[in-house]
Amino acid sequence: MNMRVNLKRNHEPDEIELLLRKSGKDYCDTCQQAISGREVSIERLERWLGGKEKPMCRKCRLLTRRRNILIFIITPLIVFLSYLIVKILT
Repeated sequence: MNMRVNLKRNHEPDEIELLLRKSGKDYCDTCQQAISGREVSIERLERWLGGKEKPMCRKCRLLTRRRNILIFIITPLIVFLSYLIVKILT
């Protein structure tokens, strides 16, 4: 379902919740918690309704962002440590 949203910039949370409910995207795709209209921006709402992004509650978005940052930091460290181990053993 591809919906176009034309809301004014100072949106009402009730309008957002109604649009989410009508489109069947009023629950988090990850944890199945209800999504509040207060935590959704117009841009994010348009991405959700356009199918470009899955609906996620604020908590799951923060956890996903933290996980991605950790992966970004830890991956080079693992590569560097493996290089040091190989260098020491040879």
